[in-house]
Amino acid sequence: MRDDDRDRISRAAELQVKQQSAAERGREYVGYEVGLIDQVALSSAVRRKLAGKSKPREEVLQAYEEANADRRSRIEQKFGHGTHVLWQFWAPNPDEMFRWRVELDCGCIHDDLSRSEDRPPHEARWLDPVNRVWLPAGQVWCVCDTTRSAPKPYRRIAVWEERREETFPADPVELPDYLSSEETHVWAKIRHDEPHSTAFWRVTLSCGHVDDHAVTAIDWKPEDGPWRMAADSPRLREMEQWWLSEERDSEERDPELWEHYLRMIAEGWPIPQTEKDCFVCKHARRVVAYEPIGPLVPKPKLPKPPRKPSRESLERRLAQVQAEAEKLQEQLAADDESAR
Repeated sequence: MRDDDRDRISRAAELQVKQQSAAERGREYVGYEVGLIDQVALSSAVRRKLAGKSKPREEVLQAYEEANADRRSRIEQKFGHGTHVLWQFWAPNPDEMFRWRVELDCGCIHDDLSRSEDRPPHEARWLDPVNRVWLPAGQVWCVCDTTRSAPKPYRRIAVWEERREETFPADPVELPDYLSSEETHVWAKIRHDEPHSTAFWRVTLSCGHVDDHAVTAIDWKPEDGPWRMAADSPRLREMEQWWLSEERDSEERDPELWEHYLRMIAEGWPIPQTEKDCFVCKHARRVVAYEPIGPLVPKPKLPKPPRKPSRESLERRLAQVQAEAEKLQEQLAADDESAR
């Protein structure tokens, strides 16, 4: 094993000890990480004129109304009739929405909507459309060439949230495509010859994102903690040597996966693993700049109240009325004289 690889494993082990102690604090750890992300977002986004033009208001309004109709229908299907009182929370009217243009750290510029112009986009929370949960403040979902090609980083599992079970049929006898003909013995060891059940968990990762596909044994519980190999296990040393062998040490290797395996080896290959690759991190991009556009539905212009006349104009009108009254009195007096 090369000296630089030994150093990397040593550093990975030190990092894992620090991360593990933090992860054991559960939600406190998640709160710290999410808070840190929020601070980065809040401190770096600037308000300025962005390049290009916003979409036509009519186009944005039509898209919102169509999406809102679908959203309200799903609310009614889930909660039954009479749920229009929930619309103000989950499906507000268009006249309550404010338009923004936001620039993300991947370089993309989006047209987005929020409930208020008083809260700029880098302070708002936007939806993760995959897991249907809120992203950390200041992050917006983006699908572009940059995010598609971005690696999926591995994050610590900070909180085990919800659990579900799924049952699978027996595995086929035929060798799967991902194994070569020389790995028949591997398939013989891992193949399930009878139907089997697996537990899937929704977990919160140290980045504040959610993943729904953490896999464990059917009878495992978070309080059990992960099973680990002994530090002097021959199997663990064999895995370490193989992973650091020359055939694995190529420029084509996935650096995220490589570092992940090094950390897992340093931890004794925990089962279930203490890290999970985060698909959301690829697409949740940070708001770096924003530009306010205006209400989605312009507020109607109210008629201006009549202007209060000045004292001078009132005095002039009074003088005119008094002069007219004097003339009328003179005319009445003349009529009285002629009648005699």
